[in-house]
Amino acid sequence: MKILLFIILLVGCTLTTNAQSQDTSKLYGTIYDQQGAVIPRAKVTAKGNGRVFETVTNADGFYTLTIPFNRYKPGSAPVRYDITVESPHFKSSEIKGYVFIPSCMGGMSLDIALEVGAPSHTDMIIQQL
Repeated sequence: MKILLFIILLVGCTLTTNAQSQDTSKLYGTIYDQQGAVIPRAKVTAKGNGRVFETVTNADGFYTLTIPFNRYKPGSAPVRYDITVESPHFKSSEIKGYVFIPSCMGGMSLDIALEVGAPSHTDMIIQQL
């Protein structure tokens, strides 16, 4: 009886974990300046599907966002995200309409280079399928 209960719990936990991991994945990368130096404490924001996801780069300029994605279903459109990066003394950068497609490696990499300048200026990059 104890073995049966253990197996039921194990299968239930596995199914729950798989269901959660199938609906979210990682968007990660490094934020640089134009000379290739990393930018620590840059704010990275992803907005899409009525939700906002934010993080800050670490001392190595690296960030990770865990965001949901839509599995392809006939007739459904992919969720598009607007990715914004901001840091003092740099122009902010915005990527509009970024389509997040997780890879078999568990995520998708997106490195961004910021230009030195006033933070109020935004460079817009439009990505299309």
